[in-house]
Amino acid sequence: MKNKIEKLAYLTIDDAPVENIESKLDFLKIYNIKAIWFCTGESIKKYPHEAVKILEQGHIIGNHSMSHANFAELSIEKAKEEILSTDKLIESVYKQAGMQRKAKYFRFPYLNNGDNEDFTKTDWNNTHVAAIQKILQEAGYNQKGINAINHFWYKESGLDKAFSVSCTYDTFDWQIGNKSYEHSSLKDVLAAMTDKKSIQSRTLGDMQTREIIMMHAWTKDPDFKKILESLMAMGIKFVFPDL
Repeated sequence: MKNKIEKLAYLTIDDAPVENIESKLDFLKIYNIKAIWFCTGESIKKYPHEAVKILEQGHIIGNHSMSHANFAELSIEKAKEEILSTDKLIESVYKQAGMQRKAKYFRFPYLNNGDNEDFTKTDWNNTHVAAIQKILQEAGYNQKGINAINHFWYKESGLDKAFSVSCTYDTFDWQIGNKSYEHSSLKDVLAAMTDKKSIQSRTLGDMQTREIIMMHAWTKDPDFKKILESLMAMGIKFVFPDL
C-alpha cells in the first residue's frame, strides 16, 4: 500500500453506547484492539447492557457528558451537572460489570473545550474554560496513560496539559452520508488518510508521535470496519493506555 507507515495510536470512539454494538466489539476483538468509548449519560441510560458489554470486552468507558451538550453554551453549574451525573452512571456500569475503574477520561462533545473556538486554539485562561477544567480535575479526570503525543501543534495549543482528552486524527466518519461536508462518502474518508496533503497536515505522516484517533459508535458497521482496516493496512498499530 502506498504511504505505508508504522506508528502507534489510541483508538477513541465517541457517542457510545449504541444498539447492536456487538458487531463492532466482535470486530475489534478479532484484531485485539481495545478502545476508549466516550459515552453520553443519555445513551448509557438507553443502552445499559451495551455499556456493560464494552467493559466485559476489556475496553474503557470515558465520559462524553450527559446530553452531548455544547459546553460553551452551558452555565458552570450546568456543565458540572453534565459531567458529574454521567460520572455516576459510569461508576454504576463499572460496578455492574464487576470491574475496577482505573482511569477517568472526558472528551468534550464537538471537541469544544468551552469557548466555541477551534479546539487547537482554546484559551485555557478563559474564565469559563478554566472553571470547567477545574471541575474535571477535582473529579479525577486526566490523560493518565495516554503517552507520547508529540505533535508540536498539540503541545503548543496546550491540549497535552488539559484534564480532558482531545484527538490528533479525526477520521471524519461523522461526515459520511452528508453531501454538505467535504468527506461525504467512505471513499472520501479513506482518500483523506493517504493523500500527501492529509499525511502532512492531518498528522498521520509524523513518525515522532503517537496518535489519538477519533471515530463514532453510530457509524455504520461496514464503514467502521473499512476505516479501521485501512488504518491498519497503512501500518497503524492500536495500543491501550498504559495504566
